[in-house]
Amino acid sequence: MSGLRRFWPLFLVGLVLLGAVSIGLTLRQAYPTAGADPAVRAVIDSTSARPREQEPGPSTVEFTPDASAHPDAPAIKNLLTGYFEAINSRNFDQWRAHVTAKVSQETQRAVWLADYATTKDGSILVRRVINSPGGTLRIMLTFTSTQDPAKSPPDARSDCNRWWATYQLAMEGRTLRIDKGSPLSTIVSAC
Repeated sequence: MSGLRRFWPLFLVGLVLLGAVSIGLTLRQAYPTAGADPAVRAVIDSTSARPREQEPGPSTVEFTPDASAHPDAPAIKNLLTGYFEAINSRNFDQWRAHVTAKVSQETQRAVWLADYATTKDGSILVRRVINSPGGTLRIMLTFTSTQDPAKSPPDARSDCNRWWATYQLAMEGRTLRIDKGSPLSTIVSAC
């Protein structure tokens, strides 16, 4: 009996590892990884590195196969479509309807209108949807913007920028909204 007690912790560790591997394999089949599907390459290639004269590309929100497999993909598509339409049409009230109350309250209409006065976003691709603690979601996406270079980020002054961003999404009531994210979750470079 004392020999069994000595091996019991090892048995538990082995059982936990076996369970983790089993769950991982199950999830991999139900929610495939981006690198596993050759169709992902085609989607990514079709929405990136367009000839400069075709930038920013269409404003249609697209998903990699991996991201489209997430159960909230339709709600995310509706949210992002309205959000980017608002930016492209310079409609502050429409934009406010797609962000959390906190983000809306922290944003002044005049500042927002000045910031987006010349912006046009396109080539929008949701690459990954990640469930986060507290019932929130994070989405990893890329998109292209064209704008007056004076309105572009100081470290990427250009009339065309490519963005790699992670947006935090939260539920307000029964509606999905874009929440405030960290500036460290965005990378931008000139086209």
